[in-house]
Amino acid sequence: MRPTNLALPLVSLLLVSLLSSIFNSIYGNLDLEKCFFRHIKLIECLAIFVVILNSIRDRQSAKAMIYMMVITGGLVGVYGILQGIEGAGKVTGPPGETSNILVPITCLGSASPCASS
Repeated sequence: MRPTNLALPLVSLLLVSLLSSIFNSIYGNLDLEKCFFRHIKLIECLAIFVVILNSIRDRQSAKAMIYMMVITGGLVGVYGILQGIEGAGKVTGPPGETSNILVPITCLGSASPCASS
């Protein structure tokens, strides 16, 4: 794993978010179950960021990443259009998942060709 100057800000973001949630659960009205899953989603997105960051090694892999992001985003867009034609109110992920599952799917789909090169 390559070192990056973003490690400290990302860890700080996670810690401030966790501390904020803890204080809000003590002094406010916070649903801890939803909060827990939102933090898991944040950790998941940060992990995907690190995977993508470590996948890009040169200009060619950066181009491949951009092409795959456009292709994967296009496929997700077509999927959303098809759901709209079927009469769905909003774009959803697989059954049992929320729509924000599409973000990691898009990012991981974009990272896969660079990780294999």
